[in-house]
Amino acid sequence: MPSPPEMTAMEVMGAAFLLLLSVIYLPVYIVAHLLMQFMYLPRSLHRHIFHPTNILQRKYFAKDAYAIVTGATDGAGKGFVEQLAARGWNVIIHGRSLDKINDIITSLQVLYPNQVFLPLRLDCTENEMTIKLPAALKHFKGLDIRILINNAAYLHPCAQFEDLPIQMVDDVLRTNAIFPTFITHCMLNFRKITTDPPAVTLPSEKESAIHSALSEGSSVKGENINSAWHSTESPLRLIVTIGSVGALYATSKTSPYAPAKCYLNAFASFLRFSLQSKDIEVMNVQTGALDTKMWPGRRKYIMILQPNEFARRVLDKVGLAKIGHGWGWWGWKTLGLGVDEYVAGGSGVWVHWGHQTMNFMQGLLPGDVWCAIGETVVTRLGYNPQTSPLLAV
Repeated sequence: MPSPPEMTAMEVMGAAFLLLLSVIYLPVYIVAHLLMQFMYLPRSLHRHIFHPTNILQRKYFAKDAYAIVTGATDGAGKGFVEQLAARGWNVIIHGRSLDKINDIITSLQVLYPNQVFLPLRLDCTENEMTIKLPAALKHFKGLDIRILINNAAYLHPCAQFEDLPIQMVDDVLRTNAIFPTFITHCMLNFRKITTDPPAVTLPSEKESAIHSALSEGSSVKGENINSAWHSTESPLRLIVTIGSVGALYATSKTSPYAPAKCYLNAFASFLRFSLQSKDIEVMNVQTGALDTKMWPGRRKYIMILQPNEFARRVLDKVGLAKIGHGWGWWGWKTLGLGVDEYVAGGSGVWVHWGHQTMNFMQGLLPGDVWCAIGETVVTRLGYNPQTSPLLAV
């Protein structure tokens, strides 16, 4: 291997000058960034203290309404199901394992006998998803599905991109980017793609009433399902996507997971504006590490949030991503009380002060410097590529 060429005297002097300049520049950069953070103080106070936590129930809830949660058999997804059930929602539970889904349904029906919990078994990595997903959703024809939570995620082992099996790369992209895109599209066209009678298994006391309403156009609890069904509008009122801090800072061992999450950030941001005329709120949640399969055994760290607590905070922050009109809304945006905007990464909401603080700390250093630090953290806390399980929910 040829040795690198020797540096000239001019190159040595230039490198020394840059090093000296960086020593002076870095503290100036940090102080300037700290001063800029005072501009975001109203946002932090509003988000974590003053924002009303009942908007989900006040604006979107109905007794017969449903929420669909993807990746709902473990971690944050299971937390969302439990939190929604506790707030009175009927829930469609998506996952790969029907046994896990049924176990959750059984436990929830004991706690909430007057609510409906339905299974949606579908592997995000399967082929022909453009056919299988609409076919699966046809079983829920006529249901008032108002919430979609895109939570399903797949984190590959900590390894260089080129060292990952090509099938794993495909699975990561399908789970983190393609599947949430497809299911969002299907739910926005829910009344168009569902044409056959439903084939869901409902609790016996509700089965006859709902099936009668679906087939004859009669009403269930005061709502005419068939007349609503033929409406061109989607029943969807809220879309929540779960992003990741990994999408905001590059490291060598988080691809393709981080780029897929970066796409999801941008996708949610574009949706947020394109759906404002239909009065659909799109909230992209930025998050750090949670105590799930992806980051197990980290409970002692204050920055690590429990899945159920994370889900509660997300649902409490509903309303922050709403796009309004008039002078009041422009004042809201000027003060930065809504979502955080990113130039290339879309937009998002930090629901945990610890994760937001971590993001603030990252901003104290120039991007490449922090990415180098992140590289060390990912390597030390990440998974061994030879021994790690495939982490998908």
